[in-house]
Amino acid sequence: PWNYLGWRISDHEVRPQPLKLKVPERLTLNDLQQLLGAINWLRPVLRITTEELHPL
Repeated sequence: PWNYLGWRISDHEVRPQPLKLKVPERLTLNDLQQLLGAINWLRPVLRITTEELHPL
């Protein structure tokens, strides 16, 4: 398999590369922005709508 723009591509499947998220006990604004960015990037794969993310 090989990686391209955050995706792991093999002969049989295409899937996102594993994410390594550090979620500290206390979230700063920057921590929350990074977490939401990762969720937004995976949104199509997880089938999360923007309406579901809107409250965050």
